[in-house]
Amino acid sequence: MKLFLSSESTVRDINKEFQKNFPYLKLEFYRRKHNIEESSYWEESISGNTLLKEIKGSLLPGMITINPLDTVAELEQRFQKNFGLPVQVYRKTRDVWLETVQTDDLTLESQNNIGASISRPRYNIHTLFL
Repeated sequence: MKLFLSSESTVRDINKEFQKNFPYLKLEFYRRKHNIEESSYWEESISGNTLLKEIKGSLLPGMITINPLDTVAELEQRFQKNFGLPVQVYRKTRDVWLETVQTDDLTLESQNNIGASISRPRYNIHTLFL
């Protein structure tokens, strides 16, 4: 997949497109960059209605290519290197979004599959009361 980033894109816009391909993953944008396998401080996270130009200042428009076989670390570093945007990938686990810091070496596809398998109901609601 390819995402087009511009100064007028919002964090929510980018996430909406990203989640079309990875519904159990999301991107969180931060004010400061982080190293591989390092957490970001929640109080430095950026809200969904924030324009990318508000994070970075001026931002040259461009495309970012995202492949399901990219690792989390590769994707996060690509956002940082190509656009100066500090990003963390989160995985849905039931009703909670977890930072993937300890599993940055897994592919986006693997992370999404893990989220899907963990988030699926373990019982059939129709047989619950039989």
